[in-house]
Amino acid sequence: MSKGIGTTNSDAPCDLPAQTLVRAICVVFRTSIRIYCDDGSDFFTHIPFLSRHAWPIHPFGLAIEEEHVPELYPWAFSTSDYAPILYALAHPLQPVTPFGLAHSIVQTSRGQPLIFQEEHRFPNKDMGKLHVIKPGEHVIFVDDYASTPFQLIMTVDTRLQMVHSYTYAISSPKNEYSPTDILRRSREASVVPPNLTDIIKPPTNHESIGLPSRWLMEHTPVPQGWREPMLPNIEVDRETNDAQSVLVTPLLEFPDDGDEEVFIEPIYWLQRLNSIHVGNEVMKDWSDIRVIPFGGSPGQHIAGCYAVFFPRATSYRLLQVSWLSAIPLIPTSSLQAIFDAPQIPALSITRIRALSGDRYDLLILNLDHSLTLVSASQNLHLGLKWGSKSTIVPFVQATDVSGEIHENLVKPIEFLGVYGHHVTIKIEDGTVHPVYFNFQSNNLLVQEIVATLRFALSSPDFDCLLRRYLALWSSRSMSRVPSVELECLWTALCDLLGSDHPFVATNTPKGHNFYALSNTKSHLRFSYDNILSSFKLPLDRSVSGEGSVSSQIVAPVILALHLLGQSIMIDTTRTSDLRSLVPVIIRLSRDSASEWSDYWYRICPDEGEAWTRSDRVINSHPHLPILPPDIFQHCHFGTRWIQLSAIPSLFQLETSSSHTKPSSCRLLDDLVDFFSLIRDDPNSRELGKSEALAHLMVQRDWNLKQLEKLPLALKIPIKEALRQLQNGPRLSYPAATYKLIDRSDLYYLVSEVPPRPIEPSIREDNSPSTVGRFVRNANQIVTGQVGRDGYFGLLPNNAFTEIKWTDDRRLEEVQLMLQSSRIPVIKIQYTLPPNESDKEHAALVLRISERTLSLPPGRALFTYGCLSEASADAYVIPRMELAVRIMPLNAVMVLEEAKLTTETKNWAEFHNGVAAGLRLSPHSTMIESSWIQFAKPSELTAEHAGFLFGLGLNGHLKHVDTWNTFSYLSPKHDQTSMAMLLGLAASNVGSSSHYITRLIAVHTPALLPIRTVDINVSLLTQSAGLVAMGLVFLGTGDRRLADIALREIAREDIMVPTHGSDNREAYTVSAALAFGMIMVGRGSRLQSPADSHWVDRLRLLIHGERKLSKSSLPKNFDLNITAPGACMALAMLYLKSGRRDIADIVSVPTTRVALNTVPPNLLLLRTLAKCLILWDDIYPSLDWVNAKYMPMKPHDVDNPNDVFTSNALDLASYNVIAGACLALALKYAGSASADAWAVVVNFYDVLIRGVYANARTYEHSIRRQATRDAINVLSCAMAMIMAGSGHVDCLQRLRYAHGKYSTPNKFGMHMANHMAMGLLFLGGGRYTLGTSNAAICALLAAFYPRFPLFGYDNRFHLQALRHLWVLAVEPRCLITRDVESQKIILLPIKIRVLDVEQRHGNLQFFAPTLTPDVDTIRSLRVDNPRYWPIFLNFDAFPRLRYSFIQNQTLWVKRRRSNLGFFEDPYQTRSTFLRSSGGATGDIVCLDTPEILDENEQSSRDFSEFMASFTDDASIAAFAERLCIDITREKGQNHANKSQRHERAWVAYCQASLMDCFSGDKPSLLGAYMDLYVMRVQSPEDSDTLGTSLTRLSSLQSWYKETAITRNSLLRGHMLSSVLGAGAWKVDALRDDPEFMLCLRTYVNGRGVPEGTTGSDRARRRQLAFFLSQTKTPSASMLMALRKLYVTTVGGGKGKSRPPDALRSALMMVMKETVSKTLGVEWQWQAIRDVIVCWREG
Repeated sequence: MSKGIGTTNSDAPCDLPAQTLVRAICVVFRTSIRIYCDDGSDFFTHIPFLSRHAWPIHPFGLAIEEEHVPELYPWAFSTSDYAPILYALAHPLQPVTPFGLAHSIVQTSRGQPLIFQEEHRFPNKDMGKLHVIKPGEHVIFVDDYASTPFQLIMTVDTRLQMVHSYTYAISSPKNEYSPTDILRRSREASVVPPNLTDIIKPPTNHESIGLPSRWLMEHTPVPQGWREPMLPNIEVDRETNDAQSVLVTPLLEFPDDGDEEVFIEPIYWLQRLNSIHVGNEVMKDWSDIRVIPFGGSPGQHIAGCYAVFFPRATSYRLLQVSWLSAIPLIPTSSLQAIFDAPQIPALSITRIRALSGDRYDLLILNLDHSLTLVSASQNLHLGLKWGSKSTIVPFVQATDVSGEIHENLVKPIEFLGVYGHHVTIKIEDGTVHPVYFNFQSNNLLVQEIVATLRFALSSPDFDCLLRRYLALWSSRSMSRVPSVELECLWTALCDLLGSDHPFVATNTPKGHNFYALSNTKSHLRFSYDNILSSFKLPLDRSVSGEGSVSSQIVAPVILALHLLGQSIMIDTTRTSDLRSLVPVIIRLSRDSASEWSDYWYRICPDEGEAWTRSDRVINSHPHLPILPPDIFQHCHFGTRWIQLSAIPSLFQLETSSSHTKPSSCRLLDDLVDFFSLIRDDPNSRELGKSEALAHLMVQRDWNLKQLEKLPLALKIPIKEALRQLQNGPRLSYPAATYKLIDRSDLYYLVSEVPPRPIEPSIREDNSPSTVGRFVRNANQIVTGQVGRDGYFGLLPNNAFTEIKWTDDRRLEEVQLMLQSSRIPVIKIQYTLPPNESDKEHAALVLRISERTLSLPPGRALFTYGCLSEASADAYVIPRMELAVRIMPLNAVMVLEEAKLTTETKNWAEFHNGVAAGLRLSPHSTMIESSWIQFAKPSELTAEHAGFLFGLGLNGHLKHVDTWNTFSYLSPKHDQTSMAMLLGLAASNVGSSSHYITRLIAVHTPALLPIRTVDINVSLLTQSAGLVAMGLVFLGTGDRRLADIALREIAREDIMVPTHGSDNREAYTVSAALAFGMIMVGRGSRLQSPADSHWVDRLRLLIHGERKLSKSSLPKNFDLNITAPGACMALAMLYLKSGRRDIADIVSVPTTRVALNTVPPNLLLLRTLAKCLILWDDIYPSLDWVNAKYMPMKPHDVDNPNDVFTSNALDLASYNVIAGACLALALKYAGSASADAWAVVVNFYDVLIRGVYANARTYEHSIRRQATRDAINVLSCAMAMIMAGSGHVDCLQRLRYAHGKYSTPNKFGMHMANHMAMGLLFLGGGRYTLGTSNAAICALLAAFYPRFPLFGYDNRFHLQALRHLWVLAVEPRCLITRDVESQKIILLPIKIRVLDVEQRHGNLQFFAPTLTPDVDTIRSLRVDNPRYWPIFLNFDAFPRLRYSFIQNQTLWVKRRRSNLGFFEDPYQTRSTFLRSSGGATGDIVCLDTPEILDENEQSSRDFSEFMASFTDDASIAAFAERLCIDITREKGQNHANKSQRHERAWVAYCQASLMDCFSGDKPSLLGAYMDLYVMRVQSPEDSDTLGTSLTRLSSLQSWYKETAITRNSLLRGHMLSSVLGAGAWKVDALRDDPEFMLCLRTYVNGRGVPEGTTGSDRARRRQLAFFLSQTKTPSASMLMALRKLYVTTVGGGKGKSRPPDALRSALMMVMKETVSKTLGVEWQWQAIRDVIVCWREG
């Protein structure tokens, strides 16, 4: 069956908004289709008929043909009009729809077709009444899937014995393809299940629809009136599910409307274009009919050509499809198809790309067993013959190719197959052979010449040329040698034009007698003789022909080849191609346009034949300019120019290129357009011209690499224009523009997916291992110190952490403290008696082990997202080391197993697994369901449960397979069940996923219909289920689930102390958090009576006031259990609402009596809740915090020394302060606010004094415990404000607390301290916290102010929720990278922000750094002399804000003259500060390198100095190889002439490199070298020196006219110096007698004697150099001027005129004549030289 590949097409025939095109593989069975999408989803679609064939169609979907079986389906051929046989499937969740048959289809300017029915005059009317292709028609051809303007379908009608051709299109905009328009209501009930709308959701940009295959098999809707595929009780002898086809096609995904009755309306419509009658004989084998599309005759309105082959009739018909203008101004709005009248006999046909790589040619096997290749507008007659090694080779038959008669011909009888350029052919003897049909030249020059001549020759002449060339080439065995291909082409061209072949003189044909002599040993021996080597083989006139060339035919050819030569000339990489083309141009133009041949001689003077002619004729063709157009003169000064496409109209030719673009001279056309912008009005704005130029260059697909190929004179003006944009480009340009202006930093900034940099550590130690290193490592292990590499499980080495904290070792210190896999070292400063030391050591080990068990939560924060790739060891969880090394005894003591409970160990391993899972970055795309399943242990453990939870928090469980989920939940392992529920919920947070809800429901009795059912799930798992429900429905406001969660706060069965009494409060807090997550921030919009009932219920749960008579609460609920959760629920419900009436519910008591009724720990939650409700009142000041507990002062107490009252007030104030500081931290989380930090740290420093004080009384013990609880909260509050900043003052306090391992420090205090420490370095400093509603919910759950007392304590709060901080993490770390080295760098930046009061402020940072909230950032600026400036205005360009959020990277480009801040902190190594001097980079050397004092000492460290400024290997090699004076290194102070030249060269190289780097133009280093070569090269050593200096002079004139105000790329003095050196060389030639003799011969019209010796070649080069530098006109012009001179001077003698005055006047006339005629300024001295030569004769 057919196969196809589909791609998304931006030019689709209709707009499809809010839909997703995905690539898919479709496996078509007889009654079903299996669809596999590239996003991983798969579908199973039912087909309500037997499929015969399937094809991919444009722009999406596939066409399916129904196979009618009358004996199985007697109703199939009914008389009903609705009996289609061709259907379309566009979406896997929708049924197939029939192709409608329209009267006509008309394309509009928007690309959306209008469909006309036969019964209506207006389009898109009565689309439900459709005509279809009926049974009896069979599809024999569907166009390959492609983004072409039209697609063709061809069918065979066995009833009418006809072949029909159709085109198809998608529905019009009125019936736009969306589910609401396609699905119409019907009178039949749909089989779509009721919950379809809950399962199918609109696809987003990042996900696609995915449904279980079993569901699709059971519920695919079948429309009314359609048949079932099989009748009951009928057996079929074929398997209906055999795979029929494998297709790759894009399928359109869109949401379903849910439970609707459907009536299928066509999505695709057909229009019949033409039909032909083929007869009954052909219909007998209709399935063998083949349709072959190929590239037919080129034309503007030709859409395509097709050949319909009838094997039974051994003939074929041609079908040509063309465009018609059915709508004014739209020439391609409708189609017509025309069949050729006669049938053409043929044995077989096929298609192959033989002559062109972009279109197919038709290969025909005629009845006489000959071959014909139909390509474009010509037919080539081919033959086959035996080649070498028993292969068959094709050849082009032509009777005029040397009369050659081919032998060993092969007689083909059938085509069997085509693969690439090979056609499998069966020959007469029955054998099968592959034949290689490839007549395409691999030589670029040949391809361009053929494409150019298409514009210069009429269609018959061009066809004759092509046939002649292919015949000649095939006679040379299709040799791929470039010289052979060119010789065949030139021979064909010269034969066509009647000119001598330029290569005949040296390539006498085989069979000639002189050819035999030229291959003898004697001829080869004498070829080395200076005299005999000048003899050439005679011309073969039988091949080349005789007679002159007709100017009418050759003139357009000369012009076309001249333009091609100009195109090749401006590409510096194609010098060899130019040398191959110039001889032909000279040969063709020597007889009819001598000015043109002279022009090319001066460019390629080694072609000496042009100088031997003395009969020079000025061009007389009316349309051929006298002076050939020069691209350099046109670009610089706007002289006349002729484009290649204008040649047919200029010479009135009917060419075959009427509708093709000249691709061979595209470079010329681009430059003409570029310089037309550069030469624009000089008064216009320079920046506007530069922007227009850059935009045009991007449109033409130009880049820097292509620009560097241009000659210097053309490259510099373009670069000067682009340099205007380089300093301050706008951000609205296309991304490619920034690459063009060499601002790759801005290119990566505006690109959506910048490249991922790969960088080594900037301080990587690659030194070899030594004994000293081993000793140092051993000492580190013994003393507990750690090196820079750290230990396993912590941050990997990268340049970011090394640069951000480069001044101290704070990061290493945190790694050391949070490392749990090393043995901690404890130094005891006192001695104990032997009988007490063992007990003390055992107690010490227990306390240290308790601290070690609390490390993983902090390490999870510290190492969050540090691994971007899921390597093989990424899921290896580090061990927990519970041993302690006691110094100075150096004894390792291990904790006794009996002292470590199983629950404590399980929860420690759980947290350890979470830390390991959170190391994997949330942006990693390598973690899939199979990867997770591979890491699953044989038995479920707490460690692996924590690892799963960590993956879920980072979103990696979103696509986990269903069966894998059940394999984790079925064993009912508590930690694993909690991890899966919370992990799946975190991966699908806020999604309202029904699948996740069902998983949660089976673990949460509150969600079950019968809540009393025993599901054998622990209370902790149920708590996790409630929080998971809150996460899934976060912020959705689902009232039903909110009511369930609110009811669970006072769940009746947990109020009984005997049932789950240990974890009752944790359950109520979890229910409250679930309620708050669902309804977060929605309190300000609650005004209904039901909403007030919520408030009353929460008030009752907080205060216990039973004022409601209809309360549904249990009679005896525990206020101590419900109040904490109710406070959190009320705070989250009315978060940031500012409702003071609600805030009064959780007010802190102000009297002693009221204070005694509230537990101290509840005062913290009340204060926190009230502050969260009154969010806008939070202010970072001590007065604001003091105001929270000052009303509790005992003003009405008679005895101020009442100890009981004082203790109560102290306890209350500690909790109120902690609650207020926590609220303050939540508001300023991740902001690094100095004011907020100062407030929190002030109370921390005050309260920390009471933590480690000795408790003398019971009251003091109570107060100390309250102080510790407050310190836990304040530690987290400090770190929350400074999250990710690594604030050293905060670290000092936390480090001090970490070192306290005495008895009072319980597990919870260690956990809070370590979490604060990890939060301070969140993700290694790459992340911080957000302050959105969802983030605050996550932070409240993670930092709930009741920390566990022991490792297994879950009484007040579920320990698994301590990791929900992940949902509040924001990647706000701005990383600055150098765009060339891709390394992270230090860089000062300025950020403009908008604060809460809508005031703008400027902040300065030193990146890498944490930035303020991205929503508050208005602009970002880089304004530093070391780097190119950048200004990002997020308000003007919102897409930049999105790109900034996604990448968090600021790409910058360093100026070449400066080093970065890390390499050069004080900017003392800039190239500007380099010491001056001729040998160390003084730019004076660029103008006059000869004035270098030989006593100047070269800088020996120059190469090292310059290598530090770039990573470019070529620049470093240049500095190392060319900028070092070897003669001085050898101690030679006094140099000879050659050594002085060597030193001048070294000085010039150093100055060039310094100047290029100082001006940030290293790409011009090659131009500097070219200028030096022009300065020192002699004319006889180069054939391009004269041309190069002429172009340089033109460039200097352009500089003078442009008057660039800023520093130009090339210094004017340097150009003048090089041109001055050229003038000196001209003067030197005037002193050469031999040269003056050669010049005299030329100007007197005698030509230049031809010779092949070195001296002859040198004279020709000198002459070309002299003529080009002095602007001397051509020889033909000089002959005309000579006649004028002779006549005038002779006449002047007779009238006694002064000869000197006469000659002066005549020189003025000659100069003005040349200036007006040729537009060049002939030098005065050159005129005198010519006059002298005329006088001497």
